[in-house]
Amino acid sequence: MAIDKKLAADCHIHIVADQSEFPLAEHRSYTIPPARVETYWATMSETDVGRVVVVQPSCYGKDNRCLLDALESFGDRARGVAVVDPENLDDQLLSDLHDNGVRGVRVNLLSVRDQARPMETVLPEIDAALAGSNWHIQVFCAAETLPALAKLQEKVQAPLVIDHFGFVRPENLERDFPNLFRLLENGAWVKLSGTDRVANGPDSPGLGDLARKIFAAFPDNAVWGSDWPHTPMHSGGSVSDDVVLPYREIDTAGFFKGASEWFPEGSDCHKLFVSNPARLYDWPMDGN
Repeated sequence: MAIDKKLAADCHIHIVADQSEFPLAEHRSYTIPPARVETYWATMSETDVGRVVVVQPSCYGKDNRCLLDALESFGDRARGVAVVDPENLDDQLLSDLHDNGVRGVRVNLLSVRDQARPMETVLPEIDAALAGSNWHIQVFCAAETLPALAKLQEKVQAPLVIDHFGFVRPENLERDFPNLFRLLENGAWVKLSGTDRVANGPDSPGLGDLARKIFAAFPDNAVWGSDWPHTPMHSGGSVSDDVVLPYREIDTAGFFKGASEWFPEGSDCHKLFVSNPARLYDWPMDGN
């Protein structure tokens, strides 16, 4: 696959600064080293990726300063997904975040379990705050949460964007895919991302079949993401020390190549990597 002007979008990455610049949240599930903008570009230099979506990692909580700094460094090639208190998301803050490239709010129901409020409360509050903004709500949750999320979807207006295949694993396809299907059928999007979280990588048996199954049914509702820099697996509980956990050693550029090979048709690749992200994240189609 070749895409002109490096318009392919990686729709799920994290940027982490040195703690002396942007401290991690006091209550967090892990401590990680810096993962910088220039390191990401070096990692993907041999790919067609030229656009990124920077997602606020849970280790920063609701302090979006590092996210905004990263968006400034990336420039027009980047969009952001922030974490906010819905009661503090007034029109001025929404406008300021939008001007800095943010286009969505992330709700984490999986890796900060000891702090998470019920999604039945959080999602409607965020949805009300986003009214008229054309932003989306990105949801990070386990596959077991999808049925309840599908019921709640009927009560919110903002599009839902489901992280990491909705954690539908190939071996649990029969059990979990109908729940993801219901969400997509009602207008949700899904990120074909975190492939090492739901399988052993893009080449794992069954994962390509799952990606093609999703794309065949909902070709306009899927985007791809690498999940760089591949944060360490953890329990989801708070840590009380500053032991730095290393990132998982993964061939991120290989993830992009593997995902592109799921779809041999160039038009499908263009939709997944270029036109769908452009619609969801408010980029021009032609890169200008």
